[in-house]
Amino acid sequence: SKNPTFTSRYTDESLSSGSLIVVSGDKSRTIDVSDLYETEVDYSTYSQQVTGYDIEGQVTSAINYLSAENLAKVYTLTGHDEPTLSTTFTKTLTKLNAETEELNFLKEDKVPDDAAAVIIFGPQSDLSSDDVKKLDDYVAGGGKVFVGLDVLKSGDEKNLNKFLNDNGIKATSGPVAETDDNYYYQTPYFILPTVKDTKATTDVAGDLQVFIPLSAGLSKVKTDGVKFTTIMSTTDKAIAKNSLTDSDSIQNAISDTNKVTKESGDEQGKFALGLIAKNSNKGVVAAFGSVYTFTDQMNQQISGRNATLFSNVFAYLLPSDKGTSVSIPSKSIDATTLAINASSIRIFGLLFGIFLPLALIVYGIVVCIVRKRR
Repeated sequence: SKNPTFTSRYTDESLSSGSLIVVSGDKSRTIDVSDLYETEVDYSTYSQQVTGYDIEGQVTSAINYLSAENLAKVYTLTGHDEPTLSTTFTKTLTKLNAETEELNFLKEDKVPDDAAAVIIFGPQSDLSSDDVKKLDDYVAGGGKVFVGLDVLKSGDEKNLNKFLNDNGIKATSGPVAETDDNYYYQTPYFILPTVKDTKATTDVAGDLQVFIPLSAGLSKVKTDGVKFTTIMSTTDKAIAKNSLTDSDSIQNAISDTNKVTKESGDEQGKFALGLIAKNSNKGVVAAFGSVYTFTDQMNQQISGRNATLFSNVFAYLLPSDKGTSVSIPSKSIDATTLAINASSIRIFGLLFGIFLPLALIVYGIVVCIVRKRR
């Protein structure tokens, strides 16, 4: 190397061959070569396989970072046994040039003034009434909150539900089952919803675009000054199984092959699975019925489109005047995972399991008869 200390002007970290350094004036950002490609472990060979590339997205993110005067800061709420946001989704926030920091209301009197958004990600225990007041005050002042709900939580979450209700959103206590087999995968509780074409869903609008497992149902509560945008929804044949009161009963329902029926306490109709409520002061609550939507495992089931949804929603939530809230999805070079609904699975099963073999048998009989006559 002609200049082995070249990279030390921009970073203290060791960069691999093929890494990029993007520079503008006194600011710079390094992009390690490992971030330019997406990889997965091939367990048949126990080796890393390249499944996609993210060069355009990473370079665009770096350019936006260098041109921005200030970066958006996203706080993740802690203190209620929240699961950690998985790698794919934290990288998505990084690509949007959002800094992330934890927020514990035991240590803070309010949401920090520099918060561009707050994430409430599947709390396993309820928020306190004081937490709700701080969040309500933040949204009333124009703040943005992203909420992911977990129907498998161990206890009741009256205060979290109050926060949603205060901002015009009601959540069912149990998971939604989609009884139209054109809109679920394997089990009625693994939903393939219709995604509406909105500013927050630019790249994933339509059917069979995202995968929503184990979701609460969301509905609008008439609230003064609040306007709603439905992100995605079930059909009007869906049933909110409020009669399933704990994780064991939900797990049993998932494995039950019998037809889902409405029982006492259940609700039937169309439910939103993602809903945005915006107040007159531009405060926003973006609620999603399933925290599991935003996990690496479920994202891989749908070839990364759940992460694209997440990126689109945060590009909508984060302040665009800073010029940072743009994220270009990575390009897959792997075989795309095909989302096939339960109805199609049955049709293909009948076709290849019964009708095709029967056709071959009939064809064989005809051939034998013709040959005997000769």
